[in-house]
Amino acid sequence: MDRADERRAAGDPHGTVVIAEYQSGGRGRGERRSWTAPPGSSVLCTVLLRSESMPRLRAGAGRLGLLPLVAGLAVAEAVEELCNVPVFLKWPNDLYLRDRKLAGILCRYRDGAFLVGIGVNCNQRSFPQALRGHAVALREVCGVPVARYVLLGRILGRLRAHTADEGVSQATQLAAVNRRLYLKGEMVSFRTVENETVVGAVVEVGESGSLVLDLPHGGRRRYLSGEIVLEALESARFQARERGALP
Repeated sequence: MDRADERRAAGDPHGTVVIAEYQSGGRGRGERRSWTAPPGSSVLCTVLLRSESMPRLRAGAGRLGLLPLVAGLAVAEAVEELCNVPVFLKWPNDLYLRDRKLAGILCRYRDGAFLVGIGVNCNQRSFPQALRGHAVALREVCGVPVARYVLLGRILGRLRAHTADEGVSQATQLAAVNRRLYLKGEMVSFRTVENETVVGAVVEVGESGSLVLDLPHGGRRRYLSGEIVLEALESARFQARERGALP
């Protein structure tokens, strides 16, 4: 992402892609989060998208709007086409397969451009102990190694279709996101940017990219930022898989 930002500042065009073969200090959404990947294991890239080249998706200076979800949708569609497995989108920027994290999206705004970071677990044979039961690689699901650059080509093709002004409509994108919305209809704990914890049922993603929750005692709230807290849910599902109750 740093190299892509350098290319942005140097004037490289919309659609420039910077690729990494491995990652030792990838960023997460939080200050203490990171994403590591050994050589040859993953699709790792940052795509430079200049806002003047995609006015339909532009939500205002510095606002990401639907972009992280649209990027996630592009990755989900590419994986589904290549591997024939259903992929779900966890709001706002993760992809899940079989209740485990497959991929992450990290978007940043820089002076009229968006940097879209994409990381997909492809050929890992194992994960660190802290991620055991919480992460998944395509190799495990498909049973064979994944051709990473074939997958990358499909991801970039889908991303181009979703960000082009004459491409896929926002209504179609939103419907596709909501069909794949992870935990839709389930009760979740949600942590707001003010560090408040809210419990509610996941309803949908709204037009602005907001997450819509139904509250237990009535009412509905929309959140443009925050996080669905998965630790307890993931732990319960991991234990169920260990017992053979889940695939």
